[in-house]
Amino acid sequence: MKRSVISFSRVKPRFSLTLRLIEEPDIIIRGNENKWSYVWIQQEVYPNFKSFSRPFLFGKMSETPKEDRKEWYEKNKGVLGSSIDKVCIDRPTTLITNWLRSHQESVKDVLISKGLHEELKYFLNKVEVTELLKLEMIHYEKNFRLDIPEGSKRLFIRNAQFIKYQQFLKLKHQEIVLNRLLFRPKVASGFNIKRIDGKMATVAQQDGWKDIFMVIH
Repeated sequence: MKRSVISFSRVKPRFSLTLRLIEEPDIIIRGNENKWSYVWIQQEVYPNFKSFSRPFLFGKMSETPKEDRKEWYEKNKGVLGSSIDKVCIDRPTTLITNWLRSHQESVKDVLISKGLHEELKYFLNKVEVTELLKLEMIHYEKNFRLDIPEGSKRLFIRNAQFIKYQQFLKLKHQEIVLNRLLFRPKVASGFNIKRIDGKMATVAQQDGWKDIFMVIH
């Protein structure tokens, strides 16, 4: 009698999960056709707000929204059958980093708005980003420096004034977008260059070299 064998490696996750660790945290769940959003509202900030439930959107009042969001995810992650694909973080505190790392070692896409040097360094050392690392860097400390890990395929830094020329040359991501640079690369826009790692790249610029775009071949 023939036996059926299921290859679990071919089974795709049922949902795609986005976790936003911001002032009003939420979880966005995407299926093949629909999207559901769960948001926790700070009761102290919006005292007259009431919990609601609508098709594909659920809002709940909470005295501790971030903690309630964590609790909800931990209770439902088995049912969802998927890991977290995207994380948006206002500030990667050690508490947030440790919680995320306790659930998974890597995330496809990560967006970070701001953070102290030690917080960012700790997060990037603990959580591997595989697809897109986006650093908004709204503000940072004086003389701020940050080593950028090589794991992600794409790198986007909105306020890249802390990136110096030598560090720029060592970046090995396949696609790189740096905004508001303080230096001017010694290449012409739209030309191919040979990087320090030997790979060829096409460089383009915008706004008088304040913004630079580079794609590795």
